[in-house]
Amino acid sequence: MQACEDLSECLYMVAHEPTLGLYRIEEHIRKSVPTLVEMQHKIQKVNERVEGVCFDINNAITAVEDITSSMSVFNSIHENLRSCLRLKQQLDFERNKRYLLNKKYRKATEDFKLQEMRKAKSLGYIEKSFSMDKMSESVASRSTVSTPVSDYPDSTQNDEEQSSQESVGTDVAAELAKEEEEEESSSTGGADSHVSDQY
Repeated sequence: MQACEDLSECLYMVAHEPTLGLYRIEEHIRKSVPTLVEMQHKIQKVNERVEGVCFDINNAITAVEDITSSMSVFNSIHENLRSCLRLKQQLDFERNKRYLLNKKYRKATEDFKLQEMRKAKSLGYIEKSFSMDKMSESVASRSTVSTPVSDYPDSTQNDEEQSSQESVGTDVAAELAKEEEEEESSSTGGADSHVSDQY
C-alpha cells in the first residue's frame, strides 16, 4: 500500500513538476538500490549454503541406501568372522591338548629312562658284588692251596731284616725316653737350688 502511494506520488510529481520528480526518483534509487544489492548477495550466499547442504544430504542418503542394500554382504562378513573365531578357539584347544599330551609323553619317557637307569645301576651293583664274592672265594682257595713260607729261601732273610729293624726302633725309643728323663731331672734340680738360694 505504501509502495503504491509512493509510486502514485512520484508519477504525479513527474507529470506536474518533472525536475522535482526526477530528483525524488534519483534519491529513492540511491537509497534503495544498495540495500537491494546487499540483500541479493546475502541471498546468493544462503543459496550456495543451501545447495552445499543439499548435496551433503543427498550424498548421505545415497550412502545409507547403499549400506541398506548391502546388508546381505555385511551379514555374510559377520558370519565369516564368527566362523573364524570359532575355528581359532578350536585350534587353540587342539594346540593346548597336543602340548599337554606331548608334555605327558615326555614325562613318561623320562620316568621310564630313570627307572631303566636305576635298574641298570642296581644290576651293575649286584654284578659287581657277585664278582667281588667270586674274587674273594678264588683268593681264599688260592691261600689254602699255596705253599708254606719256609719253602722259600728268601722268606727267612726278610724275617731277619724285619726283626733287626724292629730292635733298632726299640733302642732308639729307649734312648729318647732316657734323654727326656735326664732333662726333667736337671730342670727340677735347678729349680730346687734356686729356691734354696732364696732362703
